[in-house]
Amino acid sequence: MPKRHLPLALTLGAVLAALAPVPPASASADACPVVDGTAARCGNVTVPLIRSDPAAGTTRVAYALLPRTRTSRPAAGTVMLVPGGPGDPAIAQAQDFATTTAALRADHDLLLVDPRGIGRSQRHDCGLPADYLRLSYERQTDEVGRCGRRFGAKARAFTSAELADDLDAVREHLGIDRVFPYGLSYGTYLSTIYAARHPGHTQGIVQSGAYPVRFDPLARPGAQTVERALRRLCARSGGACRGEEAVANLKRLAARLRHKPIPFRIEVSGRPRTMKLGERMLALMHLYVASLGGVPHAWTELPAAVAEAVAGDTRALIALAQKVSEQLGRSLPPESRAVLAMSVSIQCNDYPAVWDRKTPPSRRPAVLAKALRRAEGEFGPFSARSWYEAFNENYNCQKWPGALGPAEPGPAPGVPVLVLSGELDTNTPVPQGREAAAQFPSATFVEVPSAGHVPTEEDSGCAARLAATFIRTGSTGDRSCLKSIPPLPVRRTR
Repeated sequence: MPKRHLPLALTLGAVLAALAPVPPASASADACPVVDGTAARCGNVTVPLIRSDPAAGTTRVAYALLPRTRTSRPAAGTVMLVPGGPGDPAIAQAQDFATTTAALRADHDLLLVDPRGIGRSQRHDCGLPADYLRLSYERQTDEVGRCGRRFGAKARAFTSAELADDLDAVREHLGIDRVFPYGLSYGTYLSTIYAARHPGHTQGIVQSGAYPVRFDPLARPGAQTVERALRRLCARSGGACRGEEAVANLKRLAARLRHKPIPFRIEVSGRPRTMKLGERMLALMHLYVASLGGVPHAWTELPAAVAEAVAGDTRALIALAQKVSEQLGRSLPPESRAVLAMSVSIQCNDYPAVWDRKTPPSRRPAVLAKALRRAEGEFGPFSARSWYEAFNENYNCQKWPGALGPAEPGPAPGVPVLVLSGELDTNTPVPQGREAAAQFPSATFVEVPSAGHVPTEEDSGCAARLAATFIRTGSTGDRSCLKSIPPLPVRRTR
C-alpha cells in the first residue's frame, strides 16, 4: 500500500507535526488503534516529572502495544517506535509503522509510546502564541526565551534523558524484558540515549535518518551535502540537469538573494500577506523541504526552479516559497502550541550549542556572530548565517534560560545497530549518519540511494525490508534491492 510520508525533520518536522490534528490527552480506550483488524492494547503510566526531584510531581505517559498477528506462539521480540521531531507522536503512527515493519508483524509486537507532552500523553504548555510561526526570527527567539522562563524549574523535565526513562518505565510496566528501538530522525538521537541508559533492556537498534548526540551546532555537514546531492541527482536525471551547472546556479542565486530578496504574496487566514524570498528561505528549501520524507520530491523541482530564477524567471521558485510559507503561516491551536513547546524545550535543553550553557543570554548573539564569521566559507553555496538560521528555524535557543545539556548519554552498548541514511538527505546527511554509527562498538551503516530524510519511508520498500531483516537476524542480508531504487524524476529547465 502507498505510504504517507511523515514530517520527521529535526525542527521543521516538529512544526509540521504541530500543525497536524493532535488527539486530546484524555482520549479514551475506544480510540486505541486497530491495525488491519488487530486491536492494540492502550494505557498510561504515571512517571516522575523530574526524576532527580520527587517534589516536582508526576506526568502521565500514554502507550499502545500492537500485538503480533500470530499469537499462538510467544513474541520473537518487541519493536519500539521512537518517533521524530522532537514533537511527533507515536500512537498516531500505528498504521504507518505497521506498514513499515510488515515483514515482522507475524511474530513481533510493536510498542508505541507518545513522548511526554505529546499526543495522548499529559500535555504541558509554556504559552507560545498562536501566531508563533508567522513571527520574525528575532521575535521567535524572544518567545522561546519566554517559554523557558514560564516553565521555570519545570523546564528540566523536558530532556531526552527523561524521555528515555519514560520509555523504559512503559517497558517495565508491560513486563517486557528487552525492546528493539526503531528510531526515526530525532528518534535516532533518543534511541542512542535510551540504549546508553538502559543497555540491559536494549536488544538492538535501527536508526533511520540518523545523527550523533554530539553534532555540529552550526549544521555544516548538511550545507556541504547540498552540492553532493545536486551532483548525484543530476547524474541520474537523464540529462534533465547537469550537476556542476546546478551547483553554480545555486551559488549565484544565493549570493543574489542575500542582498536582494524577492517579494511574493501568500494568503494567511483569508488575508493577503507580503513575504520575502531571501537566502534563508532558499537554504530552507534545500535543507528541510528538499530532504523531507523518504522520497524527497522537492528535489524534482529545485534545479530547474533555481536555473530559471538565475535567468530572470522566478515563477517556479516563488511557487515553492509560497507552499512553504502557507504551510508555516497557519495559526496554532492550543494542543499544537503544546507540541511545539516540547520540541523547543528538548532541543534547547539537550542539543549542542555554539555558546557554553552558562553564557548569559545577553552575550550569546556575540558568541554566535564570532563563530559564524570564523566558519564562513564552510557552508557550501550558502552564507554561514543564512544556513544556520534556516537550520534553527522555529527553535532558536539564544534566549533559553536553562543551563542543562548538552546530553551526555555515556557508553553505548555492544548490541546490533543498523543506521540508514538517505543519499539526498541534507537534514541528517550521510556524514552524520556515519558519525551516528561510529557511536556504537559495532554498527552497520547503509546509504540508501535517491532517498531523503528517514529513508525507511522510501517507496520501493527496500530500506524497510533491510531493517526488518536486521531486526530478525542481526544482519541486513542481501542488499541488491538498493540498486533497484529508481532515481528521482527531475524537471528540465524551461
